[in-house]
Amino acid sequence: TFVGDAPSCGDPGIGSCCTAQTTPFCDDATCCNQICAADAFCCDTIWDQVCANAAIAGCTNCQVAPPVNDECAAAINLPLGVTAFSTLGATGTTVACLKFGNTNVYNDLWYVHTATGNSTITISLCGSLFDTKIAAFEDSCTGALVACNDDALAPAACAGTLQSELVFTAVCGKTYYISIGSFSATGFGSGTANVTQLGTCAPPCPTDFNGDHVTNFLDLAIILNGWGTPYPDLNGDGNVANQDLAIFLNGWGLCP
Repeated sequence: TFVGDAPSCGDPGIGSCCTAQTTPFCDDATCCNQICAADAFCCDTIWDQVCANAAIAGCTNCQVAPPVNDECAAAINLPLGVTAFSTLGATGTTVACLKFGNTNVYNDLWYVHTATGNSTITISLCGSLFDTKIAAFEDSCTGALVACNDDALAPAACAGTLQSELVFTAVCGKTYYISIGSFSATGFGSGTANVTQLGTCAPPCPTDFNGDHVTNFLDLAIILNGWGTPYPDLNGDGNVANQDLAIFLNGWGLCP
């Protein structure tokens, strides 16, 4: 039920000030008037995510419980593939990523990722619904800054937007702590983190059994000592035999 012929601040049922909606105004008169005085768009056109973010930051009735990974000590796993996230209720600020004169990653969430190969890793926030920022640290919450990004660069799909994409060379098996948040102190929102990486943790030279980066007589002794056993099986049939020896000899010499 609206007051008069059109909705206005404080009308019941019009929608919470704390969430985005497709109509203007929201149901808390005090909060609604406060936000609309600063941004008339919220009452003239639509109560969008920017309006909701301002309400979350400035209205006492919009206090949202912090996400479980609000603090770095409670970082959760960020696997390969797509992970949905929402920073609503996030409270922390990480000071590490200098972009456009601002070192802060505001209202951030924390994730931990273990590299699956020795190659470039990409963590894309393309498609997120707010002005994002992202930073990666080596080994711990307070480890060395590996890389950070505010606005994605080409060839990212969202290059030229306010969304972030982080690209860096990872070390197989190394742990990276990822801070995902906003460029703005009043910025909150949702999106997805898409993690991709090529390569594996397999040794670059599978015939180098002793790890000295060359396939030679030392490795030959190992394969001969394993003859008829499961190690070092090279063709995957569970038994060291003539086929494995042929593969081994083809790998003779320095590892690539």
